[in-house]
Amino acid sequence: MKTGIFTMKRVLAFTIAVVASMTMLAGGTQPVMTAQNASAESQAIKNNKKKISSAKDKISELEQKQADLDKQINSTKDDISKEEENQKAIQEQIETVQETILTLEDSITDLETEIADLEEAIAKSELK
Repeated sequence: MKTGIFTMKRVLAFTIAVVASMTMLAGGTQPVMTAQNASAESQAIKNNKKKISSAKDKISELEQKQADLDKQINSTKDDISKEEENQKAIQEQIETVQETILTLEDSITDLETEIADLEEAIAKSELK
């Protein structure tokens, strides 16, 4: 019977070890929080809060830069649009001047023809 009790003690010890291992694996036991661990964790939380605050500040700064760049882009687009309108107006003026030049050239040609006709008429009347 001595072997039976010895075996039962071994089985009981093994069972306790298995249950303890499973409890720890399932998160059944929490590590003891020491003052040093609490201080380190508190410091880590403070550092993380500082990082979060710094990141939020950086985000705000970048959002402001983006807004400024958007304003510059819109202003530049407006300037380009105005310049395109100016160029269009200048092109229209150039076309109007070119048409005027062609009209004046036609008038000059007509006047030269009329002058030639008049000179010819004068020359014929002097010969008579």
